[in-house]
Amino acid sequence: MGEHKLLLTAQRVITHEDDSTTHSFSFFVPSGTEAVSLKLTYDPSAESDPERARKIISDILEAQTPWLDPDKEWKKYFPISNLLTLSLDGPHGHRGNAHRKASGEVMCVSEKYASPGFYAGRPESGEWKVSVHIHCAVTEKCAYSLEVEAISEADVPGPRNDVPAKLESKPAVGKLKWVPAELHCHTLNSDGVMSLAELTAYAKERGLGIIALTDHNTDSAVASADPSGTVIRGCELTTYHGHILSLGCCRIPEWR
Repeated sequence: MGEHKLLLTAQRVITHEDDSTTHSFSFFVPSGTEAVSLKLTYDPSAESDPERARKIISDILEAQTPWLDPDKEWKKYFPISNLLTLSLDGPHGHRGNAHRKASGEVMCVSEKYASPGFYAGRPESGEWKVSVHIHCAVTEKCAYSLEVEAISEADVPGPRNDVPAKLESKPAVGKLKWVPAELHCHTLNSDGVMSLAELTAYAKERGLGIIALTDHNTDSAVASADPSGTVIRGCELTTYHGHILSLGCCRIPEWR
């Protein structure tokens, strides 16, 4: 294990009043750094009190789906979770997002590897920015801790392989002239459960001719796409005020 150098540490306590806000922190990456690691931990991760959760869920259902009965529906969404996500920017631009419930996950960027949602490339010397995006804090209080380190390439973890078994395939579409497609797909690069290779294989088994890659606020998986043209580049632009699918985009729109 190589030498680790602490570049940033930050702690905050947030509440519901911090919903839809961003906490940004600057740090300096020294020359010669091989890799940068990020770790965001927050606790509690979910609201475990049924009565408090019921009120929160019921209020949301009444506002967004007034045709549903909150008394009957709220248990489907319990427990509800806090959602804090990370984005990273280097001196020369955006380096990716981690839009998933990943408290305690170590995410890395190096010349040869980047954790899902981020872009590989040697960490440039200079001032960087890491942002904690507070999409929702449903617990009464939530304490988070952010740690950024300079590490060696040898200490960078490999890609994740914790993908569940695939479902049974369904018959292909036969000789239909139209092309069956799925235009909203997520991978491990945001909050999906498959790599892009696994997703395309799964789609092929189900008879799909085209899929659109629409991870939350990142298109980092597109670099591993099959050049045959079966994957449409896109993203699910995920803001504090709503989500929108963007297909055929050549860059991720700035939303922060």
